[in-house]
Amino acid sequence: MKTEIENKLKEYITKNFFDGDPDSLTSDTQLLVSGIIDSISALEIVDFIEENFDVQFEAHEVDKENLSTISTLSNFIITKKG
Repeated sequence: MKTEIENKLKEYITKNFFDGDPDSLTSDTQLLVSGIIDSISALEIVDFIEENFDVQFEAHEVDKENLSTISTLSNFIITKKG
């Protein structure tokens, strides 16, 4: 399940925000720190996750801790789905 989620997230991020070699984007690549995403694209990712994984972010959950890497996003989704 985690791999499926990460692959879907990577595909979305690569298509919409990442200009580099897709193979260089890993589950642990820092998305915010490296500048791959900014505050606007972070909200777009939140919207994508809510629509595609049937989870809802609370306002306090939209933070750099949950949005830092593909892996942390995946973990968040798995936790929310219970």
